[in-house]
Amino acid sequence: MKLARHKRSKELVTIKCIKQNTDVLLDKNVEREILNHRRLNHSNILGFREVFATDSHLCIVVEHASAGSLAGRCEGRRMAEAQARQLFAQLLDGLAYCHAQGVYHRDLRVEHILLSGSVYEPVVKISGFGYSKSAVMDSMAKTMVGAKGYMAPEVVMSSGSYDASKTDVWAAGVILYQMLTGRLPFCHDSNASGVLDRNMMQRIMHGQFLLPGDLELSMEAQDVLCRVFRPDPKKRIALAELRKHPWLTKGTSAKLAQGMPAEGRSMQTEEGITDVLQRARQRRLQRRTATHSDAVAGATSSSSLKHIGPASLGTQSMRPGMREE
Repeated sequence: MKLARHKRSKELVTIKCIKQNTDVLLDKNVEREILNHRRLNHSNILGFREVFATDSHLCIVVEHASAGSLAGRCEGRRMAEAQARQLFAQLLDGLAYCHAQGVYHRDLRVEHILLSGSVYEPVVKISGFGYSKSAVMDSMAKTMVGAKGYMAPEVVMSSGSYDASKTDVWAAGVILYQMLTGRLPFCHDSNASGVLDRNMMQRIMHGQFLLPGDLELSMEAQDVLCRVFRPDPKKRIALAELRKHPWLTKGTSAKLAQGMPAEGRSMQTEEGITDVLQRARQRRLQRRTATHSDAVAGATSSSSLKHIGPASLGTQSMRPGMREE
């Protein structure tokens, strides 16, 4: 990851640099992450700016989230209920926009919930669209993906297709539980890291979670968790209904409830992105062929061996208009 500033707009951005291994073609998840992210323009979704390629890296430029991730706020510590409600409302706002655009995240977790703005009034930014599904481009969700502690029962079972909108609601509920308690809901003390063992799987399958005895939580907040953690997705609360729950409408400003379009929308078209990816694939194939030819030649004559080191990704390799911070 690199922090950079656009020379003309002066905007701070984060550049995710993916090293291009010559043995493997560009992962389909990377392409899906870029194209799905490109479609989304909302104040609670990390802004996509552009993608470009160097000789050694594929570089994804996104909005810079200056306040870090939600993981740093709720790992091992509890959040006040009012603060958790404000952040959760923003998370659901961004998630509802994703679903309205036909994009389902499938990998919601605290590490993918970034924060921007001030420490006292942070703005949620959803990121991490590598496992996202598009209702337009992709088939129905079937595969078991995502972090183990956030998977809904139907994903853990992996017995066929599932409703990705309902699995996103389940994962959002896990995030809410973490904010309120500082821990994952279906893990016991000896398995706090979230490894999917037999006990944890049983708890997930039955929606069995416990609240710490010393936690003072309103009945409305407890009701939210109970409605979200229903093993049967048909009985689980829908996202639209969840956003109207009394616990969320209490103390939530109209601005957060309605959401806002984001500033700085990407000007790069989907065709332009596809072209960048195609050229990156061709470049990797050429490098792979060249590497294979060198290896064959080296087997014949050791004097012809040549070390090919990875190209550096310094300031001179960055896209015009960007400079490394």
